[in-house]
Amino acid sequence: MVTHITKKIKKIEILFLIIVLGSFLGVFGKYSYPLIHPQYVAWQARHAEKKYQHELSLYTCPETTTSIAIDGGKVCRGEVAPSIYRDIFDTYPFSSGGKEQVYDSYSEGSVADADKILAGVIPVDRYDDLTTSAITWTEDPYSDSYWRSQFYGFNPFIPLLYAFDKTHEVKYLEGASSTAMSFINSGSSKPHAWDDFQAVSFRSMYVVKLWWQLRENNQLSYEVSQTLLQSIEQHGDFLADVNHYDKGYKGGINEAVALYMIATNFPQLPHADAWLTTAQERLMTSQNGSTDDDGVLVDNSVYYHFYALEKYWQINRYAKTYNGPISDTFESQIGKMVDYATYVLQPNNEIPLIGASTYKKIFDTGVYT
Repeated sequence: MVTHITKKIKKIEILFLIIVLGSFLGVFGKYSYPLIHPQYVAWQARHAEKKYQHELSLYTCPETTTSIAIDGGKVCRGEVAPSIYRDIFDTYPFSSGGKEQVYDSYSEGSVADADKILAGVIPVDRYDDLTTSAITWTEDPYSDSYWRSQFYGFNPFIPLLYAFDKTHEVKYLEGASSTAMSFINSGSSKPHAWDDFQAVSFRSMYVVKLWWQLRENNQLSYEVSQTLLQSIEQHGDFLADVNHYDKGYKGGINEAVALYMIATNFPQLPHADAWLTTAQERLMTSQNGSTDDDGVLVDNSVYYHFYALEKYWQINRYAKTYNGPISDTFESQIGKMVDYATYVLQPNNEIPLIGASTYKKIFDTGVYT
């Protein structure tokens, strides 16, 4: 009788321990998941990246090409005539070291949008998706300058670069490359190819990043490299022309940044030194002309103050890393812009609707981290 009762008590104790342990694990899991899951995801990403880099290191050149050792890796090409494009291909490092982009937006997007693009459905900011079986580079469905600026500036195609960075699936890089090559080979002579200077600047930044992405992933043939470099040089010459420059911070800043970025990435191109000097002067005068001594935007629009601040902040970060300060006062003026931005921001992190401002809420992400 006693033994039976003892066994029953032990079962109850075990059941109680199971319930307590289950409750503990449930509570622990609930509160630890937000901490543990990101770490696990990060570990998976590191493991995948390490595996991918190992696969890159095993790459061998096709039999019809020669392997050329460069800093950080190798490139492959056949016999070609000497040229500046061959020198760049043969001597530049395998990796850009981060100088392939100035703006953080070129690392943003979604895999879902990239998949849509590959399926012929192109998302264009503020408009319905463009569905097409083949891009003709004459598209202008709304007869609208902003739509053309987005489309011919290649902004809708940035998700392809993002998706490749995230997945390493070559189809996205091939899609990004084929889009650029299509424009260069058949679109660059079309009516809207050069009529918007901002579009030219954004397209320039896209093609520069694409060149490096292809190179860093053993996808850049010499022929494609030369075509892209010739196009980049054409864009640089175009942007350097004073007649293709919109003074001010709204359009001109992007045009100056694109020229600055081209010169920084490809200093061997014939006019790169002049491009760099011109871009630095334009960035300096743009900042001086758009802000007062106290750092407040001359337009007195809080929305555009933050717009300009975000641009100048990223430009300054890039310049200090790869070329040195834009000017003696460039960074200190940004500091004044930050002071005003901190003062004017409302307690809920929304900007006050002063002047031409529209709604904007500042989050602790991107340049504001």
